[in-house]
Amino acid sequence: MHRLKYNYWSENNSLDLLNLFWFTNNELRFFSMSKKRRYKKIIIPKRDWSNRILHAPVYKLKNAQRIILKNILYKKHNDLLIDNITGFIPNKNIKNNANFHVWKKYILKVDIKDFFPSITQDRVYWLLRKEYNLDHSTSMYLSSLCTYNNQLPQWAPTSPMLANLIARFLDYRIIWLLKSYNLNEWLELSYSRYADDLTFSFNKRIDINLFINYVISILIEEGFYPNYKKIHMISSWKQQKVTWLVVNDKVSVWRRYYKKFKSIFYNISKNWFDDELKKWNNINSKKIESVEKFKQVIWWYISFIKDISPDYYEKLKQFNVL
Repeated sequence: MHRLKYNYWSENNSLDLLNLFWFTNNELRFFSMSKKRRYKKIIIPKRDWSNRILHAPVYKLKNAQRIILKNILYKKHNDLLIDNITGFIPNKNIKNNANFHVWKKYILKVDIKDFFPSITQDRVYWLLRKEYNLDHSTSMYLSSLCTYNNQLPQWAPTSPMLANLIARFLDYRIIWLLKSYNLNEWLELSYSRYADDLTFSFNKRIDINLFINYVISILIEEGFYPNYKKIHMISSWKQQKVTWLVVNDKVSVWRRYYKKFKSIFYNISKNWFDDELKKWNNINSKKIESVEKFKQVIWWYISFIKDISPDYYEKLKQFNVL
């Protein structure tokens, strides 16, 4: 069968999309053009009793998106993104994000509303055209493979990186804003973004309403909108948390979190696995079916605590379950 070729050109080479994804002509057309059967709807209950509706790509499309992420998007993300962007970046995590805001008097948090859905196929297309030097046909196919109902689907492997890349001008403009403030006020004002969470920290009081208005103006001009319900400031005399980590004097896990696992490890040391598993399933919506699976989950949390708070990890070692 004759195979059509859809090539894109970079500085070094061109690639055949059919061979890149191991697609047939019909599969490429189907996954890039069909509006049905490409994604599975997933409904997740939220704390306010409403539902969050997500869309997960089917297996073969998900593999194609992983190839796009690895072979295309990762090729230039280091050149396009500033260091302050930490969400879904290789070798970066929530600890890197929190490190920007340690020992600050004030922390301001701003959340972007509908971060992924606000990014359309057209915005993905122009990113690929301008920054990755892809031709029209290839950019159309790739942008279609990465979007659903004209927006980024939240469970597609490509969505976080595409969102970061498209929001890069937002980040550039905020850094310029911070430079103007630091130049005039010497505020030691810092900024980081983890996906849709924007965090600012500083050591002197400023006209916070004016500053927030500047940030909101930049967001809107760059095609995003703030979630006004989630804009708030935390002073240093309260517990300051950035991406779920405490940053008042150093980056550490939440003390209540540590005490919770201290209790779990104590009971595990007494071989009360079954009792702890029952307690876990009563509290958490995602149930664990076996003790062996529960042990794997506990080991993941042990590794997390060790990475974020080595001092807490040393204290937990006394229970001889590590």
